[in-house]
Amino acid sequence: MEYYMQKTYYKTTSLISNSCKAITLLAGHTAEVSVLAFDYGKNLGLAFQLINDVLDFTGTSATLGKGSLSDIRHGIVTAPILYAMEEFPQLRMLVDRGFDDPVNVEIALDYLGKSRGMQRTIELARKHAILASAAVDSLPESSDEEVQRSRRALVEITESSQEQNRGKVEVRELSLQLGKSSKTYSWISFFPLEMREVKVEEFMNLRQGSMTVWDYCLKFNQLAKYAPDLVADNRSSMSKFVTGVSSYVVKECRSAMLNSEMNLSRLMNHAQ
Repeated sequence: MEYYMQKTYYKTTSLISNSCKAITLLAGHTAEVSVLAFDYGKNLGLAFQLINDVLDFTGTSATLGKGSLSDIRHGIVTAPILYAMEEFPQLRMLVDRGFDDPVNVEIALDYLGKSRGMQRTIELARKHAILASAAVDSLPESSDEEVQRSRRALVEITESSQEQNRGKVEVRELSLQLGKSSKTYSWISFFPLEMREVKVEEFMNLRQGSMTVWDYCLKFNQLAKYAPDLVADNRSSMSKFVTGVSSYVVKECRSAMLNSEMNLSRLMNHAQ
């Protein structure tokens, strides 16, 4: 795991951490501030990558292995599998053999579902998010309102909400506030336009079909972040969700929407 975290730093986090440090140095801040900026970027980057590792599995069923599973199918072993290997050493033989055979992928996912690999990855991501926030809190005190607002924005980036419910992982959208501007940018906006357009179209055409309600909910949450305008408020998000559910549950869902206290999360639980 130590080697994996080091590799993750060089692959993803080094750019973020050194960019944060460079900004402070160019702005003429002290060495102490530049070190804190580096620590913030490093821990934020590690948290981001760990959550990204989890997201590779969230559109799947842990027992059936449905979904993209791009990392594992390309032979890339990430934190959830590494943690699962600690509980199930026999997984190492599968890793050594590679995952060209779909059967090996299914077996690995089965072990992952039995392990605490996903949970431990999320816990480690939370730890690094807390360390990133602590770096901001350690910056020299300032009474300047603009500085305080910018620092709150930095902390908000680290406060992505992660909830586990029966093995499901929900990662709420991160927001990025740049400089002293009050404008908020969705991190999805930094994805290539072509990718976003494909994901938006996939979301617009999303239907439960042969999926279980559970897998449909996972897929809905995974794609919804690419089309924030389609789920801008509670009513529109619930309406979009109901549009895709199977005929077996659509009537119950529409009735549930009449409840003034209903929201998307409760509606999903109701559908299941």
